[in-house]
Amino acid sequence: MGLTCKTGYYNKVMEKLIELNIPKWDIFLLYGPTDVLVKFERFNSLNEFVEKWFNPVRTIGAEERLMQRQRHML
Repeated sequence: MGLTCKTGYYNKVMEKLIELNIPKWDIFLLYGPTDVLVKFERFNSLNEFVEKWFNPVRTIGAEERLMQRQRHML
């Protein structure tokens, strides 16, 4: 899952990901169109992924707006 952070909030987003029990070795800080890449391997179905990982990650920083929506260019 690729995340785009607001400038200066990379470390805070990474801390929040670790609080969700995502292992540190599955979180990668990048510099480019995507700022943080999270690797997910251990799920059995799409529903499990959405409930256990996607929805919680999506809500990170909702109050503080730590992440930006990615705009895809075609």
